[in-house]
Amino acid sequence: EEDPIAWITYFFPKYAKYEFAPFHVRAIRRIIEHDEWYEVLSWSRELAKSTVAMFICMYLALTKRKKFFVLASATIDSAKRLLAPYKINFESNPRIRQFYGSQMTLGQWTDGEFTAKCGAKFFALGAGSAPRGARNEDIRPDVIYMDDFDTDEDCRNPETLKKKWDWFEASLYPTRSISEPTLILWCGNIIAKDCCIRRAGEKARHWDIVNIRDKNGRSTWPAKNTEEQIDTVLSNISTKSAQAEYFNNPVSEGTIFKYLPFGKVPSLRKFKFLILYGDPAYSDSRKKASSTKALWLIGKYKGVYYIIKGFLARELNATFIGWYFDIMDYVGGKTNVYCYMENNK
Repeated sequence: EEDPIAWITYFFPKYAKYEFAPFHVRAIRRIIEHDEWYEVLSWSRELAKSTVAMFICMYLALTKRKKFFVLASATIDSAKRLLAPYKINFESNPRIRQFYGSQMTLGQWTDGEFTAKCGAKFFALGAGSAPRGARNEDIRPDVIYMDDFDTDEDCRNPETLKKKWDWFEASLYPTRSISEPTLILWCGNIIAKDCCIRRAGEKARHWDIVNIRDKNGRSTWPAKNTEEQIDTVLSNISTKSAQAEYFNNPVSEGTIFKYLPFGKVPSLRKFKFLILYGDPAYSDSRKKASSTKALWLIGKYKGVYYIIKGFLARELNATFIGWYFDIMDYVGGKTNVYCYMENNK
């Protein structure tokens, strides 16, 4: 119990099949070390955020650090599915039974609510339900955990999104005790520019955002997800879907990209080709009232879209044309370059 990582690895061998990545270890230790804590895990799909959350909650329950766990999701059915592996492990995990005894209790032991022998109560809740007055004897919820709380449909409707967030803030969150430390934990991807996960992340003590690949285009969990496996999955879906599900970058066609990460650009020799795209604008003037000309060198490598180098200015047409030659000199023949110019007339 003194080492949560060793504890998890021993008690959950079927789930912890792959060696933890450093971000897993940091999150587990960070959350367990704080009795009063508010954290959001925006880890990509296939990075085991819900599973790690289960490890943490089971550890806190069996070590009697926490007593009342509320698991909330978009619907009651999804909340019950979230609770199912907890119930199964309390019922049939032989190592838990060996060290902590049988955890099943007589009476209420359902797929939506149960109290284990260790004294911890677990309660599944769908968004919009009535959580007021929730108690485990004299204990109010001391772990409030939201998972897959956002849905695509809800995020497309500002009024629906507002109602869900208001329900969390006005109904669910106040079920906690003011005088007792409470863990607030969210798990979910950033699926829209405005969503509950984003709102929670802005309030959290720590918002942990981890994508399927890092800034250098490498797998963030290579022990589980190899580069070849990631390439296969991403090749079968659109860039828009991949960015939302695996890179926490919701893209809406025709809007401005506001969240642009900065990082090192790989060697240009690694790109199959690059595109040089220019917008000449209508004017041939440097005056403030003139239009802005732009030229940018872009490329894609291992699913990451790179804006490599470019120009943006109120300039003469001759200067704009010269930019193309400047960029070609910069590339220096390291890969093929396709030159485009927007047709403004």
